[in-house]
Amino acid sequence: MKPITTTLLVIVLIFVTAFPVSAADGPDRTARKYYKNGLKAYEKNDYQDARQNLEKAIENYPDYAEAYYTLGRVALAGKQGQQAFDYLTTATRIDPGHIQAQLELARILMAAHMPEEALLRLEIVLKDDPGNLDAMLVKGSALLAQKRTADAIAMLSPRFEKGERHRDLILLLAAAHFRNGQTALGESVLKAGIDAHPTDIALHLQLAGAHQRAGDLKAAQDVLTTIIDIDPANVAYPITLAMLYWETRENQQADRVLKRAIEVGPADPARRIAVANFYLQKKQIERAQNLLIEGLASGDRSVRLRLALSELYLKTGRPQESVDLLEKGVAETKASDIAERAAIHNALARIYLSARQFEAANAYAENVLQQDPTNLQALITRGMVMKSAGSPEAAERDFKQVLRRKPDFLQGYLQLADAYVMDRRTGMARKALNAGLRMAPDNRELLMASYRVCLMEKDYKQAEAHLHRLVEKYPMAIDAQAALGDFYLALNDESAARREYSEIVLKAPRSAVGHIRLARLYARQGQTDNAASQLQKGMNLVEEDQALAAELVTVWLSAERTEDALALCEDRLKTHPDEAFAHYLEGKVFTRMKEYDSARKALENAAELDPMWPEAGNSLAAVFLLQDKKKQAIDHFEAALERNPKNPTATLVLGRLYEERKEYEKAISVYETAVATVPGFWSAANRLAFLLADTATSVETLDRALKFATAAYRVKPGHAAIIDTLGWIHYKKGETKQALHLYEQLIIAAPEDPVVNYHMGVVLKKSGDIDTAREKLLTATRAATHFVGREHAEALLKEMKAKGSKLKAHSS
Repeated sequence: MKPITTTLLVIVLIFVTAFPVSAADGPDRTARKYYKNGLKAYEKNDYQDARQNLEKAIENYPDYAEAYYTLGRVALAGKQGQQAFDYLTTATRIDPGHIQAQLELARILMAAHMPEEALLRLEIVLKDDPGNLDAMLVKGSALLAQKRTADAIAMLSPRFEKGERHRDLILLLAAAHFRNGQTALGESVLKAGIDAHPTDIALHLQLAGAHQRAGDLKAAQDVLTTIIDIDPANVAYPITLAMLYWETRENQQADRVLKRAIEVGPADPARRIAVANFYLQKKQIERAQNLLIEGLASGDRSVRLRLALSELYLKTGRPQESVDLLEKGVAETKASDIAERAAIHNALARIYLSARQFEAANAYAENVLQQDPTNLQALITRGMVMKSAGSPEAAERDFKQVLRRKPDFLQGYLQLADAYVMDRRTGMARKALNAGLRMAPDNRELLMASYRVCLMEKDYKQAEAHLHRLVEKYPMAIDAQAALGDFYLALNDESAARREYSEIVLKAPRSAVGHIRLARLYARQGQTDNAASQLQKGMNLVEEDQALAAELVTVWLSAERTEDALALCEDRLKTHPDEAFAHYLEGKVFTRMKEYDSARKALENAAELDPMWPEAGNSLAAVFLLQDKKKQAIDHFEAALERNPKNPTATLVLGRLYEERKEYEKAISVYETAVATVPGFWSAANRLAFLLADTATSVETLDRALKFATAAYRVKPGHAAIIDTLGWIHYKKGETKQALHLYEQLIIAAPEDPVVNYHMGVVLKKSGDIDTAREKLLTATRAATHFVGREHAEALLKEMKAKGSKLKAHSS
């Protein structure tokens, strides 16, 4: 009998071990009732009731994995990514075999750009269910994110070959083939998917993108025409088609497409604004303006159209018209229309903020907040005012308040991150941007901001990943693709840089960006003929583009091929005889050829055509300096100003000559007189502000400099030279946070500019960031370019080197 008893005991032990949670230990009737009610509420989209019932279910049974899983789904529906992650993690801790919870966690991890962690979750799912298509699709995305293209194809292809036509499988497999350079295979997969899903927009869009990348714009146009037939209500598609027609110089066809787009919904302000923005981007200002005015004239008093027209006036340098239009809107809006009045006041606040008139901007924002303390746009504006005024901590409070009230307000994450960057807290900036990306993983602004913060932290792997995502999601975002090429070039990967720049040329042949980037790469490699050929191709497509002409002149001059450069200038002057820029280029070429009389004549022509343009005056002053004719030149331009005190060219040249002779008081006097007598003379106001700041011995002088710089900024908002001056004034006032914030904007647009790098290096040194300061000063002095302050930059580098040597000797 004893063996039988032992056997029974073993069986009982095995049963207990295999099933540790008996029915009595599972959720009781009350817990199950709450769970059932929570699930019903979730299915009816009543998330508050769902959450309450599910939490009560867990109170009754703390190990209720299914309740935690459903709570995770509720949090996802409410766009509460972190809560969803926590609930789902708890569900999988209680029940590691909960396939759906593991799968949702993998999706969240992919949205957070964590493919390695996602793959760990997916392996659990696929081990239990090898044929789980949802898990395979998420795994395919993870493999592509890790650049394991061959592995993704190997996993997905068999399902496709067996007849599986799930839309996401098609998109992933096609993307993998395209990345692998297998264009024909990728297109074949897409066409099979379209046969199975003929009205699926995503499949058609990917096919259009493939044709575009291959340079077959006609095929891309045909696919987009089909997309518009499928979904005529979405204005983004006709705008994309119009963009392609613009690339192939079929502008009339683009106009017809956009006209039909308006006719689909003539009373829809969003459609009219989108089309107007397209024309504005293409510098068709009058057409864009007329579209918006027609909308207002047709009886549509929508505040959106008024705001869009106001924005157009701002972008085209007419701030007063913008203000007048909005103030008229306030007068026409009833006091009871609180929302519309708030929108207009917010717009006015933004205008004054963009003009750096912080008190006026803050007053309008506060006006809105008095009526509605929770108005998100007013809080954002006030935060931006605080940030610009050098109080990033106060700005952070406003931005955090915005995000607490509206977690999916993406602009809040961008502004909060920017405030952290200004406060030199890049780790916090990154966290803020990652939180935004959990809400909107493909948002362009968030991805680009994240890329820049990763660069600051020297996390090059993640920086590259952000740019890749941008390029994949937005094939026409050539700024992102150019940044990706620049990124590779900075890492000396010339082959990868060339690939990105070449793709820009294929996608957007009439954009100067790709041609210029590719030409600069060729020039860097010593391939002058290839650089010139690339630029000439661009000029054949976009004859009006000044940047291409300037770049080609630079290439010829760098190769000492002055005759070629001169021939280019003469050709341009035949078609653009009244263009200041063409005469300026000719003057630069003659200067290099040491034909100073011809250079002077050309530059005087440029200055006459655009009297307030500083480059013409500066170059004209340089001609006199190269001839060692400072005294004669000063006498000449002093006499010119006596004859006509409002002569802008004489002002700029004489001021620059005095600066070169370090006679700063005389230069200041010249600029002061000009600013007082010539309305809107922004270039003189900017030079005056810079000299006042550079020679200041009191706070009052610095405040005066800031006043002149701000006035210049109102006339030319966003101009790099004025932003540089504003940054220098803040540095001189000891406001390094504001100064660095401005220089970081400049360095993005002009990473090699010697003056910007010099000024930023000086500010960084003062802020204690010696390593980055050294990098900027080395960039500033790398070339032989002369600039005001070069001697100081070189002295600072020697000082840093000497201190570094002493520290090294001391430590050893």
